Amino acid sequence: MQLAAFWRIWTRKEAIVKQRGGSAWQIASVDSTFRSRLSVSQLQLGDLSLAVCTPTPFELKVEPAG
Repeated sequence: MQLAAFWRIWTRKEAIVKQRGGSAWQIASVDSTFRSRLSVSQLQLGDLSLAVCTPTPFELKVEPAG
C-alpha cells in the first residue's frame, strides 16, 4: 500500500515537472498538493499510474469499449 501511494505521488510530481519543462532532479522539491493554475488529472489502472498536468482542465478517464 505504501509503495502504491509512493508511485501515485511520484507520477503526479513528474507530470508537474514535465509540464514546467524541468528535469527529474526537481521532483523531490515539488509540492504536488499546492494549488496552482495548472490542472493535474490522475488515473490508476491496476498497477499503472497515469497523470497529466495541463494549463487547462483535462480529465483522464477510461472509456467503455465498444
